[in-house]
Amino acid sequence: MSKIIMIVLMFALIILIHELGHFLAARFFKVRVNEFAIGMGPKLFSKQKGETLYSIRALPLGGFCSIEGESGDSYEENSMMTKQPWQKFIIFIAGAVMNFLLAWLIFTVIIGYLGYSTNEIRVVQEGLPAYEAGLEAGDRIIAVDGNKTEDLEDILNQVSDPHKSYAFTIEKSNGAKQDINLTPQIMEDNTAKFGFSTTSAHTNIGRMIVDGFKTNFVMVKQVFQSFIDLITGKLGADQLAGIVGVVQITSDVWNEGMKESFTAAFMNLLYVAGILSANLCVFNLLPLPALDGGRIVFTLIEMIRRKPVDPEKEGMVHFIGFVLLMGLMVFVLYNDIMRIFG
Repeated sequence: MSKIIMIVLMFALIILIHELGHFLAARFFKVRVNEFAIGMGPKLFSKQKGETLYSIRALPLGGFCSIEGESGDSYEENSMMTKQPWQKFIIFIAGAVMNFLLAWLIFTVIIGYLGYSTNEIRVVQEGLPAYEAGLEAGDRIIAVDGNKTEDLEDILNQVSDPHKSYAFTIEKSNGAKQDINLTPQIMEDNTAKFGFSTTSAHTNIGRMIVDGFKTNFVMVKQVFQSFIDLITGKLGADQLAGIVGVVQITSDVWNEGMKESFTAAFMNLLYVAGILSANLCVFNLLPLPALDGGRIVFTLIEMIRRKPVDPEKEGMVHFIGFVLLMGLMVFVLYNDIMRIFG
């Protein structure tokens, strides 16, 4: 039961933060928000406060922020249609920005809890290049190809080519320095390994924040690249995971963590939440109709033309985009079910 509750709360948090971004930006520019809802479907609870109806709905996946004039059907004083294009742009992008900030916060917390990986060898695996070269626990990798390395991230940044030999400068536990050449070994699963892992250490909050940002930036970059690979055909559409697939993956990582402790399971769940928040950030900014990115495109066109696109034409584009998006969701749902029961 605790697993189900935690997974539902995770999705609710990610959606809440996204919609809160739109809500706060709209209210900042004095645009009326008709309803702020968490969940979809029939209302379970609602409360009118000022101009906004706050509601919780039956299906705990999704949510929405109904903004006056968002669809181009209202020109009242507090409607979005009466605002400047740059104000609309901020309102539309605010949801993705909040998801980026949430993912950044999550990765910062995880790094603060787990620490960061140092340049000191913790374990060397027998039969792999590091072991054959004589690396031992306690050795420190202080440079790769002459470039100074202070932690594992620095090391990984220097070894991007799995077929290349690298010159490692090692500082032994007695202070002596040694140069060795290492070429990663290609494993059966096509991963490249040197065969060592490093120790972890905790750090100050400044480094936690910086490393959290770096991790989040890398995650966003990977998500963006995945969409590029999908468009170019490098990634098959059958590899997409929808809500059922994500729930299954989240359940698996929770169960794996619970083998160790509740805290480990919670940190695993938190990591998935960070990934999902980064995904939602990128996905919503894609220049596709019905998404925030599609609305941003029309706003940019308005900036260039100095007049808005005909609301009826824009609405039709978004409607068609919504229908196609629903079709994609059905396809992805089918893939999820086939993975589980196929």
